[in-house]
Parts: sequence; C-alpha cells; structure tokens
Amino acid sequence: MAYALLTSLGKAKRSLSAAASMLRGFNLVCPLTDIEKKHLRLLVASRLACSVTLGAYSYQQNPGNEYLLLHAQPAWDALTLIWSRGKSGPMAEAIDDLFRAACMAKPPAATGNTCTIDCSDIAMPDPDVPDLLSSVRTQATTNGANDGGGNANGPPVKKAKLDEASPVVTFVTGNKKKLEEVKRILSADGGSGSGLPFEMTNHKLDLPELQGDTLHIAKEKC
Repeated sequence: MAYALLTSLGKAKRSLSAAASMLRGFNLVCPLTDIEKKHLRLLVASRLACSVTLGAYSYQQNPGNEYLLLHAQPAWDALTLIWSRGKSGPMAEAIDDLFRAACMAKPPAATGNTCTIDCSDIAMPDPDVPDLLSSVRTQATTNGANDGGGNANGPPVKKAKLDEASPVVTFVTGNKKKLEEVKRILSADGGSGSGLPFEMTNHKLDLPELQGDTLHIAKEKC
C-alpha cells in the first residue's frame, strides 16, 4: 500500500484510492484481522518513513545520483497526507473509512484463470483535489438516507437551488471571541458582522502549533 501511493495514480492525486485498491485485492486473498485493519495507517506511514529516510541518506552519500530523488518528493507527499495530515481528526477518520470500505468487497467471479476486482466504489481523488460536486453529493446522500428505504442514492433535494443558498464560510478556531473579532473586521458596517454577504461559522480542529515562515505555516494549516 505504501508503494501504491507512489504509483502514477498517486502522482495523479489518486494515491489513497491506489492504496485502497491494493488493500482490497490483498484482503480478498488474505483477509486482514481487526487489529491489522486498526493499525493500517500507522504501518503504511512507518514504511514510508523508512523509505524517505533511507532515500535521503543514500542521496547524501551519493549526491550526484539524481535517480535516488525520483520517488523522494512523492514519498514525502504521501507521508504528509497519510500521517502529518491524517494522524487524527476528520482526515484520519476519512482515510480509515476508505480502508474499511476496501475490505468489505465480496470475492469476484473468476473467468478461467483471471478475475476482475471492482474498485469503482473506492475510486476518488485525494482530499487536496477540489470536489466541485461536494454540496450536491451531501444533499443526495442526506435525502437518500431519509427516503424510507435506507437508500443513499435517492434523488437530490429540490427545496432550494444551490445558487440561492447562502454561502457559508467556516473559520477554523475553537475561540468564539476570535470569530466575533473576524466578523467585525470583515463586516461592511464595521459592527457585529450582520452586514456580511455570507454566513460565518466556526469549527474547532486540533492543529499543530507550527513555527517558522508565515507562508509555510499557512499552507500546512490549510
């Protein structure tokens, strides 16, 4: 799974799907135990950490060998995605959910000596790729969950058009006072924030307190 993250699919921003597809194929032949599934992210991250460390050491010993850098950046990117960003919180839960879904496939029907494993349900872009249909997917899922049959593929909600809904901006902080201050700063009337052309809410996330260059900190926080 660690090396699946570094394939051409990984470089095309489909790295988590590549890892999940590898997991699905392996699990169908050799089912994982519950404890193995629980620690998958940690194990994959550990393998990536070994890879980038050994690669950096090898290049330090032989700096003229550019081949050693071929997988260096993709490996660092994969490690950042699956551990630095996916160590805890919503990202970690999403990755774990994807891996659990990969292990829930039924054995494929074999034709002769070959078989095809369907991975369409776990084929999706990585989290840093904008999903232009995210709001529609949320509406469709919510509506489907309440259609009486537990079907998550029901028709989309028709109560309001997307372009008529008030946009919502989420300020990542657990401090209500900071939220009020930002509303005052952004408000056209300089008051309580009632003059904002959008709704503003806050959401608390447990993020590392980074130090250093402002641009680097902003990028990592985003």
